[in-house]
Amino acid sequence: MKTFFKKDFLVYWRDRKEILISLCAPLLLILVLGFALPDWVESSSNTLQIEVALVKEDSPEEGLTTFLEDTPQELEEDHKAELSEGARNLIPELTLQALFSEEELQSFVQIHEVSSEEADSMLAEGEVEAIITLPTGYTATALDRVLLDRGDGASIQLVAEESSLMVDIVEDILQQFMDEVNKQTTLHQILSSEAQALSGYSPEIGGVEQINGVEMVSAFQYFTMALSILFALFIAITTATKARTEKREQVFHRILITGAHPRDYVLGKAASTFCMSMLQLVIVITVSTIGFQLFPGANVTFFLGIILIITVFSCFIASLASLFTAALFRFDNDEAVIGLATLLIVLFGTFGGSFIPIYVLPEWLQQVGWWTPNGLTLSIFISWIQTGSISAIWMSLLSLLLMTLVVLCMSLWMFPKRRRAE
Repeated sequence: MKTFFKKDFLVYWRDRKEILISLCAPLLLILVLGFALPDWVESSSNTLQIEVALVKEDSPEEGLTTFLEDTPQELEEDHKAELSEGARNLIPELTLQALFSEEELQSFVQIHEVSSEEADSMLAEGEVEAIITLPTGYTATALDRVLLDRGDGASIQLVAEESSLMVDIVEDILQQFMDEVNKQTTLHQILSSEAQALSGYSPEIGGVEQINGVEMVSAFQYFTMALSILFALFIAITTATKARTEKREQVFHRILITGAHPRDYVLGKAASTFCMSMLQLVIVITVSTIGFQLFPGANVTFFLGIILIITVFSCFIASLASLFTAALFRFDNDEAVIGLATLLIVLFGTFGGSFIPIYVLPEWLQQVGWWTPNGLTLSIFISWIQTGSISAIWMSLLSLLLMTLVVLCMSLWMFPKRRRAE
C-alpha cells in the first residue's frame, strides 16, 4: 500500500493548479459570504433554541416564612431584622427567575412553567429538552445554608432523557448560577452591612455573559467551517477522476501483473486522499483563523479539538474516495459514476448547510441535513465552538467514524477482485 500511496500523492502534487484552486476558492467564498451574509448567521434566533420545563414545587414566600420562624431566638432584634432583610434579597428562586428573564438569554432559552405531570409528558413527547425542578423546601434549606451556615444546602434537579448539546448548555447555565450564588454567599458571610455600604458592593447575579459554553457562532466562523468541509468533499471526486484516467490507460491492470493485491490499490487511494484532505482543511482553517480573527482568545485545547474533528472528517473523505473509485471499476459507464458522485456531493452541500445556513431550510430537511456527512461534521464544529466540551461532540464523532467504517467496507466489497479485474 505504501507504494500506491506514494504514487497517488505524487499524482496529486503534480497538479499544482488544481491544488491552488482548491485552496483559494474556499478562502475567497468565505471572504465574500462572511461580509455579504452576516445576518444569516449572527442575527438568527433559530441557530440555538432550547425549550425547558420549569417545575416549582416550592413556594418562596412559605420558604422565607419557615426560615424566619426557625431563626435562633437568642439573636438580637437588630440582627434578626438584618437577617430578615438579607433573606428577602437572597431568595435563590427569584435570582434564577431574574436570570431566565434576561433578554439575551430569552432569545435562545424558552422556559415553560408547568406542573410535574405536564413536564414529564412534554419531555416524553420531545417538546422540551430538559426539566428543571425546584424541590419542596428549596428556599428554606438554601437560606439556612446561605445565612446561618446550617444544613447541607439545597440542590436544583435537572432531568433529561439523553445527553445533548442543549442539555449541556442548560446544565452549564445552572452550574454557573449555583457558582454565582455560592460566591455571593461567601461575600455575604464576610462583609457586614456597614462594609457593603462603604465599598458600594451590591449583589449582581445572572447575565448571559456569565454562562459558560454558550458562544454564538459568527458568520465567518460558520462559512469557514461549512465551505472547508464542502471543498474537502470534492477531493473524493478528484481522486475518482484520477482513478478513471488510470483505468482508461490500463494502469491498474499493469499493477495487477506485478502481483499486487487490489485492496492495496484502494487503500492507497484512501491514504493519499486522507493526507490531501487534512492539508486542505488545515491550511484553509488556519489562514481563515489568522486572517479573519475567528477564535480570539482560544487556547491550545480548543485547537486540538479542531484538529481532532478535521482528522475524523478526513477519514470519511478517504473512505468516500475509495467508494467512488470502487464504483468506477465496478461499472463500465465512467461518466455516469462521476456525474452521480458530483450530484451526491451537491446534495450533501445543499442539505448539510454548506451552501446556506441549514436553519433556513424546512424542518424535515434540517433533520435530513444533520445526518449528511458534511452536516454532521458542521454540527460537531458548531458544538465545539459553542461549548468547547468533548462531552458535547463525542457521540457525533463516533457516528462519523461509524459512517466512515461502513463506507470503507462498502468500497472494499464493491471493488473488483483480482479475477474480475483481469
